[in-house]
Amino acid sequence: MKPLSPLLILAAALALTGCNTIQGIGHDITRTGEVMEDILSEADIPAGEDGAVAAG
Repeated sequence: MKPLSPLLILAAALALTGCNTIQGIGHDITRTGEVMEDILSEADIPAGEDGAVAAG
């Protein structure tokens, strides 16, 4: 079982790193949505009944 231990430690480290990466992507997507919302509100583009932006 000794050869398996380093592999398990490496897999756990990669999994934890992946969680941080996915969380970072979530923050980036959220921020992008906020910026787009600001741009659209400044441009005074009307939204449809469901809140979606009307096609031009």
